[in-house]
Amino acid sequence: MVPSRRLDWSVQKLLWVRGVFDLYCGDVLFSHSLKYHQKNHSSNARMLRSNTGTAPFMINYLNGMTSMINQGLTPCGSGWGDSSVNFDGCTGDVSRWPRSNQLGFLTFTPTSPNNAANVIEEMATLLTPGRLQSSSRDMLVREYEAELVSGDAASALKKVQKIFMSLPEYHSVTLPREDTTSPRVDPPEIESQNRTYKAIVVIFEAGGADSYSLLVPYDQCQNVGDVDMHQHYKDVRTLAALEKSRLLPVNAEAGTQVCDRFGINNNLPFVRDLYNLDEALFFTNIGGLVEPLTRDQFYDPSSNVDIPPQPFAHNIAQRTMHNLDALNANAKGVLGRTIDAMMSQSAPYVFCNNRFYGFKFRHTHTHTQT
Repeated sequence: MVPSRRLDWSVQKLLWVRGVFDLYCGDVLFSHSLKYHQKNHSSNARMLRSNTGTAPFMINYLNGMTSMINQGLTPCGSGWGDSSVNFDGCTGDVSRWPRSNQLGFLTFTPTSPNNAANVIEEMATLLTPGRLQSSSRDMLVREYEAELVSGDAASALKKVQKIFMSLPEYHSVTLPREDTTSPRVDPPEIESQNRTYKAIVVIFEAGGADSYSLLVPYDQCQNVGDVDMHQHYKDVRTLAALEKSRLLPVNAEAGTQVCDRFGINNNLPFVRDLYNLDEALFFTNIGGLVEPLTRDQFYDPSSNVDIPPQPFAHNIAQRTMHNLDALNANAKGVLGRTIDAMMSQSAPYVFCNNRFYGFKFRHTHTHTQT
């Protein structure tokens, strides 16, 4: 790709491409320490933060690549260009593609644009050297030839470029092979018991929450000597602390918590109301641990305590919330396990087809049942 005017274009969305997500500044991709990984790792070892290529990330990637192939590097169509640049309203008029004011564009030009086989051979050498399977190659040639009939060589090239971006050969450095010896077996058909329709709805907010800006010690605290827990909170949080004037006090069952009264951020009165109606609960002091762990045990390589991999990584914390198994990255999600259990009963439940809204929830099969 050739930048058309400048090199300092935004690549925020690129941070999710092909699994990599981290802080980007100039030409530096920051890494983090491995010292909280598995035991016996060198404390100086470092690695790039990465994430599994799940469906939402791959969709972001395919949208961005499609936009760049069609229009050049712009923010249009979920592209990765700098959104502060004026791109004429990101019109869908294909006659204006690629845009004259894009920040960069793909420059590959086939030597024989009217020869489909030669074009695909050149692209395979550049993008999938030695890995493009014959079935993929034949399909690409057919698609290129079909577009040549209805369009022209430029549109044909864009079409196969977009197909290349989704091929398994492009996303792997090894040779993908189709497994014809172990075909996937369809699950047996389950007859409906004519039970009332029910739906399981899960809202998983994938962002982060600053818990001490949400729920704060207020007063009536026990077993802490002469310590004023709210003042202690302000001493630790300093400028980030919330004054009592910005908190909505709620009562905890007397003697069951460190304090009998806590404060909820005053921007969340509906949460306070739900709590007072016994329609909401707070789960505090929880995390994705395998077993209880102290700070000293965490930093002691000789301790015999099981430590989950990457306990401070956001993606690992989210995965643990999905599957409730901090040590098993391949564990099914809680909804997937629920569905498996309900489908294996003597009078099993029938679950409707897969439906996913928004972000991922690991390994769930569906969210509806009858």
